[in-house]
Amino acid sequence: MVKYASKHHSPEDPGGLIYEVLQAGDEYTGPAEDIILSWMLGLDDGQDPAATARHLLGAYGCEDSALPGGSAGRLIQLLRETAQSTGHRQPKRSRRRQRGA
Repeated sequence: MVKYASKHHSPEDPGGLIYEVLQAGDEYTGPAEDIILSWMLGLDDGQDPAATARHLLGAYGCEDSALPGGSAGRLIQLLRETAQSTGHRQPKRSRRRQRGA
């Protein structure tokens, strides 16, 4: 089990990653795509990324606000795109490697 140091950790935002990047604003210069990938990989098995993204956008006040510049703006844009997606649930991960794979 992973233990997160961030006080902003939640099932919707593992490690508080999204929160921390949004708070950093222009100071965060890394690729927003890396943050989205890390966030999705951190979601619980079977958790719906679209519903979770909608929740985060509302919780962090980013649903309809103007996009800031830089990576934070790109992150919000990617979250909005994820929130609009349908029918894509995080697959359950197998703990064992399948034979022949």
